[in-house]
Amino acid sequence: MEERNDSLYQVLYENGKEVKAYPFDVLFGFKHAQTSGYWKNHNFYELPISYYKSINNWATSPDYSATNADFTKKIQKECFSCHSSNIGSDYVTTSSSEAYNYMGMEVHNFMNKNTLIYGIDCERCHGPAKEHVRTHRKFPDLKKAQNMVSFRNLNRQQRIDACALCHSGNDKMKLKSRFQFKPGESLSVYFQENRNPKDTMNYDVHGNQLGLLSQSKCFQKSQTMDCITCHNPHQDTPKKSISYSKICMSCHQSTQHKAATLKTISKSGLANNCVECHMPTQNSKVIRFQQSNSSAVNSYSLRTHKIAIYPAGKN
Repeated sequence: MEERNDSLYQVLYENGKEVKAYPFDVLFGFKHAQTSGYWKNHNFYELPISYYKSINNWATSPDYSATNADFTKKIQKECFSCHSSNIGSDYVTTSSSEAYNYMGMEVHNFMNKNTLIYGIDCERCHGPAKEHVRTHRKFPDLKKAQNMVSFRNLNRQQRIDACALCHSGNDKMKLKSRFQFKPGESLSVYFQENRNPKDTMNYDVHGNQLGLLSQSKCFQKSQTMDCITCHNPHQDTPKKSISYSKICMSCHQSTQHKAATLKTISKSGLANNCVECHMPTQNSKVIRFQQSNSSAVNSYSLRTHKIAIYPAGKN
């Protein structure tokens, strides 16, 4: 890792000699890990080393070799559709080995980095805002938001679909681009389920939060519970578990713990830390990494969204 001028680079040396150097053009991730990539000829490539907060150190990027420094892993547009607000693609050109014929023209599925909107902006959750801005500029004294989708006006399934756009896994057949989704629409218009029923118990903690939540009795028995019952999309995730425990206790005030549980954890501890026992951190089956000078392969750990009773010592 090197800083050069105003940029950061990952640099490969062989026998003390620089062989390759690529910049951190785009950074993905914030809370748990960060991986980066660089642009080359309108394609985007992931850098071979990522930073993981769980170990407070660098390690191999997912699916990368710990012994071969590979800078050629291409990242597709679909990754940007959940980690950014927009990016345009498809250039028409005359020659390329990667081109395919469309209406008599050769079309590349290249991305235009100049159209990239970094992060998740307001429109991803509240819909196109052009008319909203135009109306409020014309009538600045209006107090109630106009021409903007409010989650208060969506039904439960519509609210869930808006979050599930990026939090229900990547194993479905894509019918339309995620960038076209507008809150209030059905997710079934954009994706077709292709998972076998027998596989539903193996949802991974990375990416498919809705699949896991849907297996929870709390979710199944409730008529109103959705993602924003526990999460405020306008605020950073609370660092203290007690914030979530208060939400749990608002429904589970009369819950009685077993005597064996009370012997190991105090009543105040149980009331202030529901998620530690009922939504424990688990290892991802799909994201693994290896640290320098170590043969051990580590798993990326995240808190499961399946709310359940877990055997002691198997969290």
